Amino acid sequence: MNKKRLTFFTTIGDIFLRDIFVELKPDYNLKTFVGGEEKEFRQLLHDTDIAWVEWCNDLAGALTLPPKMSEKYVVRLHSFEMFTPLPNKVDWSKIDKLIFVNQICRDYTLSKFKNIPKEITTVIPNGVNVDRFVIPKDKPYNKKVVFVGYINYKKGPQLLLQVFRKIWEFDHDFTFHIAGAYQDERFQLYMQNMIKKFPFKIKFDGWVQDMPTYLKDKDFIVSSSIFESFQYSLAEGMAQGLVPICHSWIGAEQFYPRDYIYDTPEEAVEIIERFQKTLHKTLIREKLRKHIVDNFSYRKQIKQIKEMLNDLYTK
Repeated sequence: MNKKRLTFFTTIGDIFLRDIFVELKPDYNLKTFVGGEEKEFRQLLHDTDIAWVEWCNDLAGALTLPPKMSEKYVVRLHSFEMFTPLPNKVDWSKIDKLIFVNQICRDYTLSKFKNIPKEITTVIPNGVNVDRFVIPKDKPYNKKVVFVGYINYKKGPQLLLQVFRKIWEFDHDFTFHIAGAYQDERFQLYMQNMIKKFPFKIKFDGWVQDMPTYLKDKDFIVSSSIFESFQYSLAEGMAQGLVPICHSWIGAEQFYPRDYIYDTPEEAVEIIERFQKTLHKTLIREKLRKHIVDNFSYRKQIKQIKEMLNDLYTK
């Protein structure tokens, strides 16, 4: 039996598609378009059964320019798109399925863009490849706090520095690490200026490719974001046994245990203090990993994606 043809289209990068691609490859004839000429884009559209556009951006708008060239069109919206006019560039009458990665993004988008039919929408949460992240055997307690991700306005770098400072005031033995890259020169100047005033050092490790190895000796992972649709770095850290210190961005409690969500830097310190006092650190690490394995494993995500694709094929 011939495999169905599925093509992924993206112009922002395929980082969120890689595990999906690997898992779907045995069952589908897969291709990818990661930017390129319009002629190639149109040819791939013509030669596929289902076109999946990652991110609801200009490419999603181009997808719906007449005529419709594939049997089915799928768009996945992450979060930044709903704060822009981009969804208005899409002819939603030609889209067969719009995927959201959480319910809050779905509700907000539908309330803002009235031309999107609710019946074409579905929610498929992100999933972590938990096989890549394991808790090291006999992991010591190193008092290392890490932030992972781009440094931009969404990630709340001002709050991050204040959390770091409060933790250091609580216990001078803590060390602080950042794995990421600046996306705004203003924040780079701000952070460099602030850090010079701190009585402790923050180690910048740049953009890290091998995250499982990097996280092995870390104990806590901090989110200081003002908004996220999931925050992979936090979930991956938990899968490796790191204790999350998660800012209370809207919807955070849908993904992370309430005991690890803070409103103020002082509450962030309380999370650390509780863990530092416990005699059951190994058990807590295992419970944190289990939370991700049980709720946000990529296998669960893939199962939902396969069900959604099969449903589209049969319609």
